Amino acid sequence: MKESFTAYINLALNKLTHKEADILTLSFGLGDTPVCSLQEIATKYGMSAERIRQIKSKALFKLKQILQGNYNLWDY
Repeated sequence: MKESFTAYINLALNKLTHKEADILTLSFGLGDTPVCSLQEIATKYGMSAERIRQIKSKALFKLKQILQGNYNLWDY
């Protein structure tokens, strides 16, 4: 079941931009990635922590829409 859930989340993350998916992965420590603070992610991208927070918020909204079925996960 865990593998199925992981595959489902990965499909959903693939619908986001690379940056959005990476920020969520770093923020929540998905997979084998350690959890990073907004400031750590901001340093990696050369942005402010506030801008990373904005991108994260937008990405979470998009991910919620995807997981609620408002987007087809199987279309690429």
